[in-house]
Amino acid sequence: MSDSLRDQLLKAGFAEKPKQQSKPSAQKPSHVANRAKTRPAAPDVDLAHAYARRAQAERAESAQAQREAERVAREKKERKQKLAALLAGKALNDGDADTPRHFPHGNKIRRIYCTREQLAAINRGEL
Repeated sequence: MSDSLRDQLLKAGFAEKPKQQSKPSAQKPSHVANRAKTRPAAPDVDLAHAYARRAQAERAESAQAQREAERVAREKKERKQKLAALLAGKALNDGDADTPRHFPHGNKIRRIYCTREQLAAINRGEL
């Protein structure tokens, strides 16, 4: 009867054999070592991806800004061409014009030279 209660219960089939518990301290250093090896690589890869995404976003943004600038320049050129087509052949420039006509334009006073007939028409509001 030198058997302990545990041994007696094991023989009777009422208890299970105790399992060998693995020491977590022995596994942690190796597991932590593996993590330590992989951790720095992951942030570097993430950092590289972040820089790549940032560069791609900057390229897309600059391309969009360039397209917008080209669109604005094209619209300005079209407006200028339409105005030139509208005014073509309607200018009343006369080489013999010698009478100055002063008028305000913005914050400045401008001067044009016109003939006496043109000056009379401008003053009447016809031109």
